[in-house]
Amino acid sequence: MSIWQRLRSRLRPRQAQATALSRAQVQAGAGDDPLQLLHRYSQQAGHLTQRPTQVEPAVLAALSSLIESGNKDAAFRIGLSLSRAVPTDLALLRLLVETLCRAQRFAESIALLEQALQLAPPSQSLRFLFLLAEAELAVGNLPSSRRRLAELLALDLHYPEARARLLALAESRPQRAWLADPQSLSGQVERAVLPTVAMVTSGRYQLLHELGAGRTGTVYRALDRELGCELALKVFHPHLRQRGDDDTLLRVLHEARLLSAARHPGIVALYAVEGDELGDGKQLPLLAMELCQGGSLRTRLCEGLLPVEVVLLRTLELLETLAELHAGSVSHGDLKPENLLFRGDGRCRYPLPVEEQRRGDLVIADFGLSRLGGGTFGAGIGTLGYLSRERFLGSPPAPAADVFAVGVILCEMLLGELPSGSADLPSRTEPVSGPAILQHARLSHLGSREPALRQLLSTLLTEEASVRPTAMGAVRQLRQLL
Repeated sequence: MSIWQRLRSRLRPRQAQATALSRAQVQAGAGDDPLQLLHRYSQQAGHLTQRPTQVEPAVLAALSSLIESGNKDAAFRIGLSLSRAVPTDLALLRLLVETLCRAQRFAESIALLEQALQLAPPSQSLRFLFLLAEAELAVGNLPSSRRRLAELLALDLHYPEARARLLALAESRPQRAWLADPQSLSGQVERAVLPTVAMVTSGRYQLLHELGAGRTGTVYRALDRELGCELALKVFHPHLRQRGDDDTLLRVLHEARLLSAARHPGIVALYAVEGDELGDGKQLPLLAMELCQGGSLRTRLCEGLLPVEVVLLRTLELLETLAELHAGSVSHGDLKPENLLFRGDGRCRYPLPVEEQRRGDLVIADFGLSRLGGGTFGAGIGTLGYLSRERFLGSPPAPAADVFAVGVILCEMLLGELPSGSADLPSRTEPVSGPAILQHARLSHLGSREPALRQLLSTLLTEEASVRPTAMGAVRQLRQLL
């Protein structure tokens, strides 16, 4: 018999005895008073050489029952003893800290909260961070409370009540060096949060202000200290890193792969992929991308109606870019005005009015739902209102679906908004209908161009994917109208 086998043979009876004792004690006292059961289990756990990693469910139930009955002092005393005997039980810690904080016994909760944060995965750490910030604020440790709240908001910018708490704390202290230029930041809450985010990104990027936030991440305007230029930094929320439930990490890598493979003047350039994408470390996953300073097409639509010539040229830009992407077996999957950005450098492919020319080229961003060749694509189906029927029903991103989305966007640019009569069409049970959009579209202001543009929209918005033109085919039709 090997040394390892002899060791295992000696340890196995002791481990089995510990488990048997644990279960026997709980079962023997199942009908007892919760206080007696907890006393017996606590004494037993303290004497075991091989302690369990979690307490028995009946023990947690007895502890909860004791708390609900009003005997909180005894529950806290026994619970703290159990947490020392079984320090790896996150459920036990959660029960204790929630109860202690509700009873406003914050000083006693701090050590337990710090212990829970060591055990909790990123997806479960947000509540513990918030409670720890509240506890440290209650005991007068304001700097630590600010730091906890900033760390929390770096993980989830929209966590309930965290912004308001941090704003109140930020207003209660003197301004520091990084607050010297308030006009470069978009709000007091951001000024408090961004330094922490910058710290987590290893100090290379000086974050200036938030450009936009979504379900999977937040985009910041940032200064790359190494390259000496401004860029857009997409920081993905670590609390969404739940393998088997949410594939945020896969979207990070997927979007990076698509942007790298689809290098083209008509798409946002990718500079770097950084962060701990595959682990549970504290480094936030992020994409460093080209900064487009001309705003989004959605922003432009909110400013007023575009001239018809501008609409046609912008659509031509978009279709030409898509034709190149489709030729390289890349489909976007979520085209909409929010994902179409203006570079803002004053350079345009086609001659435009001065006011429009200053916005620069129209480029495609956010490839998180894209499909490369016959490979996989990101989670979700896209944005209701811009989805073709086949995409709504679950088909993967494909060139024909991108062409349909361009038809919806073209109609929206011509009208300034989607037809009011079709506003209720994209629902959870029915896909958006191209013919219905056309039926409600009031295009009489186009004059003699209306018939030709209606014909173009009709081909782009047809229900049958196989009948729609390719992006290059749509380019040829559009050029005939210019």
